[in-house]
Amino acid sequence: MRQQTNVKPEDNGKAFTFTVTTRFTVFLDDQNYPVNELKCSPDGIIGMVSNGSMRGPGLYPVMFEALQTGQCTLTDRDFSVQLTIN
Repeated sequence: MRQQTNVKPEDNGKAFTFTVTTRFTVFLDDQNYPVNELKCSPDGIIGMVSNGSMRGPGLYPVMFEALQTGQCTLTDRDFSVQLTIN
């Protein structure tokens, strides 16, 4: 089965599991969920891929990479997903 690597608005409240080095893309609405408010806590579990913004800085979609094992919560206003990195 292929791993889902796109996170979309309809995934709000869901949990995702990725392996270290997996890249995944977040597709949210720029107006409702500004990229500069998108955070994953605690820091250091995932990292934004610098050339992973296809429409330019500050706009979705945004690509992330799983950096190390652990758990974090990716949030932006009322959007939230739980990430587990193995």
